[in-house]
Amino acid sequence: MESSKTRGRRAHGQNGHSYQPYRSCKLPSHNAQHDVLKPKPNGNFKIETGKMAGQKLNICTYNTRTLRTEEVFETLLDELQEFKWDIIGLAETKREEQGIVELQGGMWLYNHGKTEEDTEAKGIGFLVHPKLTDYVTEIKSYSNRVAALNLHLTGKDQISIIQVYEPTSEYDDETVEIFYEDVSKAIEANKGKYTIVMGDFNAKVGECQPDEEAIMGKFGYGQRNKRGEMLLEFAAQHKLVIGNTFFKKNKNRYWTWESPDGHTRNQIDFILSSQKGIIQDCGVITNVDIGSDHRMVRAKLHISKRLARLKFIRNEKKSKINILRLREKRSEFQLELNNRFEGLDIEELDIDQTYQTISSTVMEVAAEVAPQEKRRKQTTEEDKEIEALDRRRKELREIIDKSIPEKSEYRELFKTVRKKRRQRSRKKRKEQIEIILKSGRGPQHIAKLNRKKSRMHQMRQKDGILTNDRQEILNVCADFYQDLYSSKSNEAKPNTISPDISAIPSITQKEVEMAVKEMKDSKAPGTDDITSDIIKIGGEGLLNI
Repeated sequence: MESSKTRGRRAHGQNGHSYQPYRSCKLPSHNAQHDVLKPKPNGNFKIETGKMAGQKLNICTYNTRTLRTEEVFETLLDELQEFKWDIIGLAETKREEQGIVELQGGMWLYNHGKTEEDTEAKGIGFLVHPKLTDYVTEIKSYSNRVAALNLHLTGKDQISIIQVYEPTSEYDDETVEIFYEDVSKAIEANKGKYTIVMGDFNAKVGECQPDEEAIMGKFGYGQRNKRGEMLLEFAAQHKLVIGNTFFKKNKNRYWTWESPDGHTRNQIDFILSSQKGIIQDCGVITNVDIGSDHRMVRAKLHISKRLARLKFIRNEKKSKINILRLREKRSEFQLELNNRFEGLDIEELDIDQTYQTISSTVMEVAAEVAPQEKRRKQTTEEDKEIEALDRRRKELREIIDKSIPEKSEYRELFKTVRKKRRQRSRKKRKEQIEIILKSGRGPQHIAKLNRKKSRMHQMRQKDGILTNDRQEILNVCADFYQDLYSSKSNEAKPNTISPDISAIPSITQKEVEMAVKEMKDSKAPGTDDITSDIIKIGGEGLLNI
């Protein structure tokens, strides 16, 4: 960062901005039909079947400047509750972890950060909404500034999302050319029906020129610079359109970067698409502010293809049973189970039919006695206070020419909000620990509070080549276990010993009780969705059936 008024990365390089009337540019016509969809809150999506069925996605890009500490990362997660998103490309995370980590709630964080071999990496990655993780086919880095994520669509199609972080003006043109070569490699390696290239380009494209209608719209911002010319040449080469420039916004909704003194604002973060027709809207998200000098950019996409789950990926349904409440209503659950079992006529059923009847009865009774209620976020006075302070902080940031008292107030509010969020997080953790200890559970359950699950994103195939494709990884695993459990013998060995069935003792009630007692709690269920907790709470009536 430079000092004084022009402080900031030299790539932004500019002595302020001037907002001038835009030249009129003829937009390319688009006759493609759009699909009709109904989005759900917080990134969830709904596919509407019928004549115009398809998919709607909210794709974002954000230069965070840092996500190094858990405190800043939790602040970002809090901010994400306020708007709809599905995929977020990240730049300058400054986290050292590599690969995919599953966060609480099922969200994925992919990060390619600094390593011993690559100490210059600033960190690049993705956040994937829990609803989309089953559709991700591959996440791969092509350099410390370029990463790609693919989503599986119906048929053999895919949508490729490429997140980038272009070098600043501190780097020479040769370094920038190498960067664009890496982006080109990512595009060529991830060709799908739709391609999105987004991120911090450290370039200003300015206003549309008469021969650029196919690349950008009439709502450019600021004055074009040399890096902007390079970006336009790259977009023309790969037949991409710059989404930000096609949508008219309020004057204060174009800029994506602000200098530390607040006097210089530029548009340097962009979302490019291989098809203009799929972009319904593209603009900045002003209610995300974690202290970065950038603003998040979001594109609302509307594609004709639906997302398709990968093979071997099971659709995990949310439990309809509240286990804690079921424990409290143990007696009622056991009584209702016994009444239902007395009315069952299973003597003439085969083993499969008997199993299906019993398992469905257990789940029905459990859902009736202790249904899983929809969680409602409880807002405390502390939450309201933090929200009010943060709202005032964001209002101050939007002021172009802040007075000295306003600058001072903004800095103090920023520190205060961060401190109060940290205190709230520690208080919440303390309450969770107290609940665990009161329930009689041990330290291992406390350790799980902040535990993150690492997801395999790379595997070596039989030929020794590494693959990042999740479907290929699943195929390799499936082949391995199929070979492991299949017979290698060409000839069946004759059985010369006649089994004496009478010598096999029957399973006793005590053995069943011991087996159930040794089952661990809070484990994932099988295909029948019956957990070990439900079996234990069911008591003797369930064991005797």
